[in-house]
Amino acid sequence: MLRFPTEHVEPSVSGPISRIEREYVFTHGLADREIFVTASKGHSLLALYRFCGFQRYRSAELSVRLPSDRDIAIGEKPNVDEQSLYVLDFRGARRAYHPVKEPDSPEIQQAFAHLLKDALSTLREVVSVLT
Repeated sequence: MLRFPTEHVEPSVSGPISRIEREYVFTHGLADREIFVTASKGHSLLALYRFCGFQRYRSAELSVRLPSDRDIAIGEKPNVDEQSLYVLDFRGARRAYHPVKEPDSPEIQQAFAHLLKDALSTLREVVSVLT
C-alpha cells in the first residue's frame, strides 16, 4: 500500500500557516513479512516486520533510521547526530547499533553496514515483486 503524502498543518493562533509537514508512507506485505517505509522531517525509517501466530501478530525484526536530507559521513567527525542514524535489530540478541556514538568501533560500523544492506536487499525484493 502506498499512501499519498499527508500534510500536518500547525497554524499559529491568529496568523498564517507557519509550517506544513509532509509525510510519505509505503507499506507492503509479502507472505509472512511486511515492509514499512516512511519519510518525514528530514528522516527516513525502514522497518521490517514478520507476522507470527494464528492471529498474525506483527513482530518487529529490523528498524533502520537514516537522514534523508544529507549524505552520511561517519568517522571522527560525523555529520549526523546519533538519533538520526541507527539500526535496531530485534532478531536474536536484540541489539541497537549507533555508529555515530561509537565511530572508533569497527564491530559496530560493520554490523551497522551489514544490517543496512539486509534491509535494503529486502526492500529491493519487495520492489521487484511490485514491478
